[in-house]
Amino acid sequence: MIAFALIALSAIGAATLLGYFTSGWTDLEARYPDRPEQPLRTFYFCGARIGDGWKIGFSFGPMLVFQPCAGGLRVAMMPPFSLVCSSFFVPWEEVVFEPPPPLFQQAGIVFGKPIVGVANVSARLARKIASARQAG
Repeated sequence: MIAFALIALSAIGAATLLGYFTSGWTDLEARYPDRPEQPLRTFYFCGARIGDGWKIGFSFGPMLVFQPCAGGLRVAMMPPFSLVCSSFFVPWEEVVFEPPPPLFQQAGIVFGKPIVGVANVSARLARKIASARQAG
């Protein structure tokens, strides 16, 4: 039983590292360091496909946290994945919400001008983030 748990944790850790390096997360961390700003709302257990605009991206299951703040959007990973990947904070001036195409349920959140990264999230989550931004 312990061996199975160690193998499972190793596989999850390896997948997280793979996503960290192939999704463009490192570029987002470098361009948008986190800021100590109070979140207006916090959305836990969010899934998203994150890419750098050119790559297909990496699908992070329900391991992400989105925190709209007065000055921008913080994206982080849930523990224990946050031990590997730092949070990043994108100012609202560099966040663009792309509506989902007809018949699709995935909306795009574009980071940067020019594009540094894209997070494809559920249209429902994108609407919640946008409404929290407007309320704040």
